[in-house]
Order: sequence, then C-alpha cells, then structure tokens
Amino acid sequence: MIVRGKSAAGALAVLATVGAAGCGTADEDVATSAAGTSWELALDAILEDARAGGAGQRQIEVLETARAAGSLEYETVVDLTHDTFACFEAAGIGYRELPGWERAPGWTIVQYSFSAEAPGLTEAQVLALADACMAEHSRFAEFVLQDAALHQEARDERMRAHLPTILACLADNGVHVDADATLDEVRLAALELLNATADFPETVACWDDLATAPN
Repeated sequence: MIVRGKSAAGALAVLATVGAAGCGTADEDVATSAAGTSWELALDAILEDARAGGAGQRQIEVLETARAAGSLEYETVVDLTHDTFACFEAAGIGYRELPGWERAPGWTIVQYSFSAEAPGLTEAQVLALADACMAEHSRFAEFVLQDAALHQEARDERMRAHLPTILACLADNGVHVDADATLDEVRLAALELLNATADFPETVACWDDLATAPN
C-alpha cells in the first residue's frame, strides 16, 4: 500500500506566513497584511499548478474559496478525498482511509493509502490511474494542508509549549542555543543534531517538526 499524507507534498514555491506582532500596534497591521499576502501568493501558485496539473472544477473552486477566506478546513479536504476514493473505486484500485494526522493544534493532515496492484493492470498502470484520480480531485488541496509554511502559527505554538524540553535535549547532547534564538534557529539546531547522529546506534531527535520557514 502507498500512504498519502506523511510524505512531502511536493516542491511548491510558497512563502512563510508572518506571525502577528503585539496587539493593537502598527507592526501588527504590517504583520497581518504580510501574512495575508503570503497565503494569497501561495494559493495563487498552487492554483496555477492545479489548473496545469489536471485538477477538476470542484477542487479549483475549493482552492479559490480558500484563497479568498485565508484558510482551508481539514474537513473540506477530507470531502475532496472522498471524490478521489470514488475515482479509485471506478478504476478498481483498493484504498484505505486513515485517521488525520494532527501535527499541531489546528493543523491536521489528511492521510490515506491505496494499493499499487489491481486486477488486470500493471503497477505502472495502477499508479498512473491513481495519480490522475488524486490530481483531479484532491491532490492540490492536500498540498495546502501539508505545507508547513502555511501553518507556521500552529507549528510555533506547539513548539513553544515544548521548548524547555527541546532546549534541555539539545544541551544534554552538547548543542548550545542562544537564549534569544528564534524558533527556526532552534529547529535548525535540532535538525543539525539529527543529521550529525544519523549513523549513530541511537539517532538524537530533540523535536519532530524540523522544517524551517523559507526566507
């Protein structure tokens, strides 16, 4: 079975959302405006890829609505994947819907698996059919849910709650992090430690969300 959800969504060029500044300040207005622009630019890029990549009208409309609203609900993408499943069934491809993966409070990723085998079809044929089903019905909406940069606030909130434990883990393994380090700098330190210990009997993973925001 091939699992969709926890793997990388694809190389889409997106901009990081910007965290809000202090309440009621001019900086807050700038940050909010920048965050909205980043979301819109990201959705514009995904919509362009969707139109070029075979997305159906229903998926396009969902993405256009999400662009205007500034968010895309997990339940909406689940609904789109049900169209993908119907397409799988019509093609004779077995599948299994899996529980959503909550990567952070307010950020859940759709997961499902499908079989690479189907009666009377080669594996290449099955994969081509499955790819077409996903592209038409849900793939590009899944991209929106999977892209870490578009869910920066939820990721950061979760990381702040665990920050003392992360910093202690880094310190215990000889990694010094400045007291004023940003969350992305802490993520980078944890990623470098993970890579440095990749060949050790026990890899040191101080945090499980190591994707840093693009510059």
